[in-house]
Amino acid sequence: MMESVVKAKSLNANETSRTFVDTKSAFKITSLNLSKFGWRRALTAAPYLVSDLFGLLLAFELAVFARIILGSDVELLYYITILPLLGVFLIAYFSAGLYPTIGCNPAEELRLQSLATSLIFLLLASSTFLVRDSERYSRGVFLIAWCFALIFLPLGRALMRRVYARRDWWGIPVAILGAGETGKRIVQSLLAYPGFALRPVALLDDDPAKSGDVHGIPVLGSLKYATLLVKKLDVNHAIIAMIGRAFLRQDPFEVWGDGTQVRNWTYVDDIVRGTILAAEHIDNASAVNLGTSERIRVTEAVQEITRVAGYSPR
Repeated sequence: MMESVVKAKSLNANETSRTFVDTKSAFKITSLNLSKFGWRRALTAAPYLVSDLFGLLLAFELAVFARIILGSDVELLYYITILPLLGVFLIAYFSAGLYPTIGCNPAEELRLQSLATSLIFLLLASSTFLVRDSERYSRGVFLIAWCFALIFLPLGRALMRRVYARRDWWGIPVAILGAGETGKRIVQSLLAYPGFALRPVALLDDDPAKSGDVHGIPVLGSLKYATLLVKKLDVNHAIIAMIGRAFLRQDPFEVWGDGTQVRNWTYVDDIVRGTILAAEHIDNASAVNLGTSERIRVTEAVQEITRVAGYSPR
C-alpha cells in the first residue's frame, strides 16, 4: 500500500526532506476498488458498442419502411439476412479507435465515425452487385439507411455519455503531471466533461508547496511517484503541461521563453530500448546519452501538438 511506500527503506532522510506525499490522500486513492481499473476501457466501450449497434439497426429498419411507404416493392426479409454484416461496421469503428474514444474531442469523434460509416455503406451497396438476386436489394434503402445512421449514431453516443459518464466505472484513470494553474484547469475540465473518458485520480508535482488536493483530486507528491501510480493504481495514462494546454484549447498558447529553444524530442519506446541495450552491453559504468540527431524548436513541437489537437492558436 501507499503508506508502506512512503516509509520505504529506499527513501533516506535526505530524500525524505526533498520529497513529499500526502499520506491521507494516498491512502484514499489506494482504498479504491482498483480491480475495476483494468476493465475500465471495456466497460466504457460497452455503451458505445450497444448504442452503435442499435442505431444501425434502427437506421436500416426505418430505411426499409421509408421505401415501402414511397411505394417501392421492398421485402424486409431480404435485409434481415444481411444484418450479420453490421459487425463489419463495429470492426471498422474499433479500427478507428472508437471503442472507446479516450480523450477524443466530439468533432474528431464525429469525423472518424462518419468516415467509417460512409465507407462501409459504400462497400455494402457495391457488394450487392456481386451477389445473386442483387435486384432484390434497393440501393435507395442503403442510401436512406446511410443518412439515418449519420444522424442516429452520434445522437446515441451523446446519450450514452449523458447517462453513464458520471458512473464510477466510466473512463480510465489518468495522472496529471503538474499541479500548477494548467494542472488545475485540466482537472477542472476533465471533471466537468467526463465524456472525454479520462478520470483524474492523482496529480504529481515536485513543489512541496502544492501538496493537498485540486478539486478533490489528491496531489500525491513528487514526479518520482509516477512508477508507483503505474504499479499500484494501474494508471497508464498521463497528461503533461504542454499537451494539457492544447487539451484546454489555450489561446494564445503559452510557452516558456520565445519558443526558439532547440530540444531533442525522443520517443519513449526508444529511450526504453536504449536503456535496456545499455544495461545488456555496458559493464564499466560509463555514461550513455540517449537521443536523436534531430533537433526541433519548441514552437515546432507546439505546432505539431496543436495540429493533432485540432486547433490553431494565435
